[in-house]
Amino acid sequence: MPKKTSDAVMIPGFVEKLAHAHYVRLARCVVLTGNIYDLFPLSEGGKTRFVGLDELMEKVLHSAKYLCEPADEQFIVVKVKSDGIHLASYGENANASVQRMIESKSKNASSPGNIQVVSNLIQDIARARNIVSAVQNQYVRPLCVIIDHAETIFPNVEAGRMNTQQVEAWKWFSDLIRREDLWASAETADQRPDLIILLSPTISEINPKIFTLPKVELVEIPLPNSSHGILPPEFEEDARGLTLRAMDDLVTASKRDPINSPLTRETVVAEVTKRLVLELRGTVKLVRPEHTMADLVGWSKLKPRLSHLARRIDNSRRAPVGMVVTGPNGAGKTFGIEAWAAEMGRTVLTLAGGMKSKWYGETGIFLETFERMLSVYGRTCVVVDEAHKAFGSIQDPDTYQADAEYARHIIQMMSNPKYRSKVFWVLITTRPDLLDPDFKRSGRCSVFLPVCDPEGEDFDAFFDWMIEILVKEGITLTEDTKVCLREKAKKEKYAFSAGDFRRFIDELVGELDYWQNEVKSSFDMPEFIRAWKPSAARIGPERRLHTLLAVKDADWRELVPASFRDMNERQIEMEISKLKLLIDMSN
Repeated sequence: MPKKTSDAVMIPGFVEKLAHAHYVRLARCVVLTGNIYDLFPLSEGGKTRFVGLDELMEKVLHSAKYLCEPADEQFIVVKVKSDGIHLASYGENANASVQRMIESKSKNASSPGNIQVVSNLIQDIARARNIVSAVQNQYVRPLCVIIDHAETIFPNVEAGRMNTQQVEAWKWFSDLIRREDLWASAETADQRPDLIILLSPTISEINPKIFTLPKVELVEIPLPNSSHGILPPEFEEDARGLTLRAMDDLVTASKRDPINSPLTRETVVAEVTKRLVLELRGTVKLVRPEHTMADLVGWSKLKPRLSHLARRIDNSRRAPVGMVVTGPNGAGKTFGIEAWAAEMGRTVLTLAGGMKSKWYGETGIFLETFERMLSVYGRTCVVVDEAHKAFGSIQDPDTYQADAEYARHIIQMMSNPKYRSKVFWVLITTRPDLLDPDFKRSGRCSVFLPVCDPEGEDFDAFFDWMIEILVKEGITLTEDTKVCLREKAKKEKYAFSAGDFRRFIDELVGELDYWQNEVKSSFDMPEFIRAWKPSAARIGPERRLHTLLAVKDADWRELVPASFRDMNERQIEMEISKLKLLIDMSN
């Protein structure tokens, strides 16, 4: 690679990193990974067009200039692909001798066998360079060998699991990279500027021993942080996470079939979601909440706490890494956190748990892809529902290896200072006691936010909201019926949860419709209210346990329900132990 390129050619940023690795650090091999199948902007003479990586690299290497080169000298580019070894079109006519060498050496060679051909070719070029330089005082053009599908030639498997061809390919490649006489040093950099580029979509798929060889560098091609004019400006934010190729496909489809494939915010968001599903196999989902904090009923004490926390998160020096949101099922934890994230203007990514079912053996690939996509979304809130099930304990020997590796990598991401303030982690769980301690410790998700059933003014807000919705449904309750319903909803042991208010509305409307239109009989409203069972009546011990666990870990006293504030820590611990024993015995 060059110290500089022609001023007429403007190239993507990752090429500059590639040039730096080769020219400054004298890399013999660069592993190019990440977004290798995308389109890339290539600007020449003030005009920009979009090209694939093959054409981009050919053009860049054709334009490269070393300081000692004549003006018309460029890299000789050789590409190793599934169908053989090829000389790049830019230099084809000028390198007939190299073409003949390739054809004679690569005849009937397999993909791994081509590594031996590459080794021989580089050695032949080195010998020719020594002879020509010494005898004729001529400069032999630098050679760049680009090897596609490197993960299939050097797969990430142990030596004992490699087939014969893969073992031979590794031996040839390792011996080649370690030949000190073939490669540039500080004294010979301008005479021996040859380079090998390995292409692989992820680092995890390629054998890690590659990076133990001398002068091997890694350069990642990131996802684009803008559409480079492909999409209208109003779609830029929604298109984060898309490749330029995917953006171009949307524009092309809208031009060819504007009725069935219009270019709208909805189609852009749908394409981003589709990419997440394809790339991460449904393990990560993009959520675009349509509701905000203004749509939340109740939460009178939670809202100011969350507003203050939002300001802390945006302060990179004071931002906590994440928080644990606890409380019983049906309290509205997920709905409320999505509203909060939307109000902060953060992209919401939900992370599913359990690697053993889908990703066993591919954990590294998933995490690498996830982190690459996370880097383009700007300010992000990563939400993990049922977090106690999502992550296996890294201390428990019974945890699946893939689950433990998954948890370990997520913990490392949480601890990475480059994500502080940019990425905020929310672990939602009913059982914070089952979360691995490494997630809950100081410096990670150490903020504990309890979300419990509504009491006081929050209960009044939910009750008034319920009556308002019933009126909109054409159901008007008498004052006596309202009193009866209020007493039932506030019953100490079986009080309504936030979810119960919503469920009561749906079931009342459905039951009324049944009696009026199916049975064609009068509907006994008081009897329905008396017989209706809230969730606490069905799973009372579990909900009580979940609430006690939330109360025990709560960071802010005002968020603890009034009925629990008189309990001391010992009383809470004792009741938690009794409930756990009761639940275990009933199961």
